[in-house]
Amino acid sequence: MTVVRAFVQSLRLMGWGPAYFALVMGFLDAGLCHIPNMAATGLVTGLVLGPGFIFNYISDIDLDRKSFVKKKFLKEQQPFLTGKLSKKTGFVSASLMLTAGLLVAYTINVLVMLTATYGALVGYAYSLGPRLKARPFLDIVANASTF
Repeated sequence: MTVVRAFVQSLRLMGWGPAYFALVMGFLDAGLCHIPNMAATGLVTGLVLGPGFIFNYISDIDLDRKSFVKKKFLKEQQPFLTGKLSKKTGFVSASLMLTAGLLVAYTINVLVMLTATYGALVGYAYSLGPRLKARPFLDIVANASTF
C-alpha cells in the first residue's frame, strides 16, 4: 500500500486543478453537448498531466536534496527523493500513462490527440530536456501554453 500511496503522491493531484478548471469551462461553453467525450477527455487530461509531474519530481531529485528553501515536510512527501519510488518505476509508469492517454485521445478525435501530444511534449521539455523550467521566461511560456 505504501507504493500505491507514493505513486499517487507522485501524480501531484492538487496541481491538476487549473487544467480541469479550463476543461470544465470549455465544456460549459460548448453546452455540455458531448458528455461521453467530457469523461474521456478528463481521463486523457489526467493521463497526460500525471507523467509531467512525475518527470518533474525525478528531474529535481538532486536540486531538492541540496535545497535549504524546501521545508522538511515537503521533502518527506516527495516519493522519488525519499526512495519510496525508483526513477525506473517513475519513467515506466509515466510512459505507460502517456501511451494510454494518447491512445484514448486518438479515440476521441485528432484534435484532442494533437492537444494531448502537445501537452505531453511540453511536460517532458519543461522538466527533462531542454529543461524549460530552468530558463527564465520559457518556463512561464511553457506552463501558460498548456492551459
